[in-house]
Amino acid sequence: MKVNGHIQLYPLLRISVMLILGIFVGSYLCHYVSGWIWMALTFSCLLAALLINNRPVCVSVLILSASFFYGEGIATFSIADDESNSIIERKKEHEAVVLGQPVKKDKTAACELLLLTQDKLLTIKCLFVVDESNKSALILHAGDGVIVRSKIRKEGYTFVKNDEWKPAVVDVSHLSLLTRTKIIALEFRDNLLGKFFDNEKQAEELIVAALALGNKAAISSETRHSYSIAGISHVLALSGLHLGIIYTLIMLLFPKKRLRVISQCLVLLFIWGYVLLTGFSYSVVRSAIMLTIFGVLSVANRKGMSLNTLSFAVIIMLVFHPKALWDVGFQLSFMAVLAILLFYQPIRAIFGEVSNRFLRYVADVISVSLAAQLGTFPLVLHYFGQFSNYFMLSNVIIIPVVYVILFLSLLMFCSYPVDWLFMFIKQILIAVVEWLNSLVVWISHLPGASFENVYVNVSQTFAIYILIGSVSILMYFFRKPLIR
Repeated sequence: MKVNGHIQLYPLLRISVMLILGIFVGSYLCHYVSGWIWMALTFSCLLAALLINNRPVCVSVLILSASFFYGEGIATFSIADDESNSIIERKKEHEAVVLGQPVKKDKTAACELLLLTQDKLLTIKCLFVVDESNKSALILHAGDGVIVRSKIRKEGYTFVKNDEWKPAVVDVSHLSLLTRTKIIALEFRDNLLGKFFDNEKQAEELIVAALALGNKAAISSETRHSYSIAGISHVLALSGLHLGIIYTLIMLLFPKKRLRVISQCLVLLFIWGYVLLTGFSYSVVRSAIMLTIFGVLSVANRKGMSLNTLSFAVIIMLVFHPKALWDVGFQLSFMAVLAILLFYQPIRAIFGEVSNRFLRYVADVISVSLAAQLGTFPLVLHYFGQFSNYFMLSNVIIIPVVYVILFLSLLMFCSYPVDWLFMFIKQILIAVVEWLNSLVVWISHLPGASFENVYVNVSQTFAIYILIGSVSILMYFFRKPLIR
């Protein structure tokens, strides 16, 4: 089909780009232009597109304009909503629900609280004071009710002394079904981790908690640094890698040709239950949306993963939570997937046809790693000022180990009611993670393992992306002469 620049070519990609631009601009104009004006402009553009539907170019421009204005509108409303929720003038008593077991850091115990006494639910980070005379905050678990008397900082955290909080029975019946289900899921996750952890939490246990259930708060800074230098810090943060592995492992239980609709529904139900269990992080939700689209399209024998699939996930997440655009995890997750979709095939083509299964695996992993690095390294330099030189080596070695760890984790948590089986699988799992940690430490201590303190500003970050895009376009148009 000849598109002539119309919206038919990657329509959702274009809409998502305009939505992102709208949110970006709206964040700076929120105090000057009412959100209702942007919504009126959105409605006007859509109405005009309906009235002149026989002019494709005009309809495309109007739909893209509506996406831009809508982005500005939701950004304006989101910021106004945040400002109306600010409660920083004085201390006030709040009913709250604990969303995770507090993690001790120096003289405080940190956890997330869901405040129930506001007009709108507010999730904040709470720092409880912990000393030798009072360690009661450390016995809190997800789902526990507390009453705190403190001042909420505009940055979204509060500092609570020993005499400023107490356990309480709080009423959550007025919360939405999704919120109550999330609290129950987090409580179940704490129970799983409580059975898994020993009295003194081992480093290997903390790695499993991060890899399998997204609980990485207690991982030491030394461990994080080693994984970062080795170029595999992404395995500690739940993302598309983890969900993709879990999806693949569960699909092995079902026949490939029979009961495809039922099997996809059951697998996707498990995937979304897993998302609920891990706390709805941006990267996991993005992955679940894309896997859902992939599952639906695979049943219809259509291509599942594409730029439109990624764009649809972006649109869904930003419409419901515009502030996600400024989240570092959100940015890294989407740029990694975008780069893989754009660059994996051209990079993989360099290796040609590989008949040996092991060498084909190496070529695939190197291609995915290079593609993902192209999409994320400017952001990594901007936020963290670090670049790992052995990321390809790390991924070739580590990814199979992650498969084994996630497989054993699924088996272990499924055996939760059978104590002896749970503990048996746990011992095997700990041994595998010990080996993983030794590999990570070895790679992180290789000569020249990383460049550090190489920060770039926002302008330089955009300039690097423009350079990558320009070189990619030139290579695309001149690829045939270069090959000859």
